[in-house]
Amino acid sequence: DELSAAAAVAPVAPPCVCGGRLGRVTYRERLVRCLWMRMPSTVLHDDHFEALVDRLLQRGEPCYFCDLCGESKAAGGVWTCENGNNTILHANAYDVCEKCFAFYCGGASVDA
Repeated sequence: DELSAAAAVAPVAPPCVCGGRLGRVTYRERLVRCLWMRMPSTVLHDDHFEALVDRLLQRGEPCYFCDLCGESKAAGGVWTCENGNNTILHANAYDVCEKCFAFYCGGASVDA
């Protein structure tokens, strides 16, 4: 769709408020990172963990909220900081939805 295309063609990963870089990940990858932040002793990508991820994806509940507009979408992609929750400036990671990214970094219409 238009938003994904506008967001995906960013020439350079934009800076985050903490000085790190934002990178685009799929919603699934953001969910995995969110779960790992909450359960750091979890073995990533074992069968039980993958089953949990699949169940949560099927339920369609969002795991992040855009730090610019406050909305969330349990599909598509999200721009998130490479520093995750490892900084005092954003203790719960820093996420920007594709809609806001396209608007603020790509000049797309906010209604797209």
